Amino acid sequence: MAGDVAQRTLPVTFRGRRADTGPVTGYLIAVIAFALAFAFGVTGLGRPRLVIGVGAALSIGWVISLAADRESDMHGNPFVPLWFLGGLVLLLYGIWCGGLWLGLRLRRSRAG
Repeated sequence: MAGDVAQRTLPVTFRGRRADTGPVTGYLIAVIAFALAFAFGVTGLGRPRLVIGVGAALSIGWVISLAADRESDMHGNPFVPLWFLGGLVLLLYGIWCGGLWLGLRLRRSRAG
């Protein structure tokens, strides 16, 4: 009886599907940024001003990198406007600062 059930099931295949690497990559970057800043806040490994400054330096470098590597159409117009890329980096910086803020609050609540 068990052999009949195994013969009737179809194998699971993913031949026709492709991975959504763009959205998954953005999600992983955001989670890592939050977790890293959260860990700095909880452990007290760096001063908050230093962690904020490092996040700002990383975000400025990221905006410069994204601006330099933008794709253009055949007329030379960029596909994605620079203000949109800057907004995405600003959102990521907010996630970084939010992770630090929550980490510091958790550390203060455990300490006292």
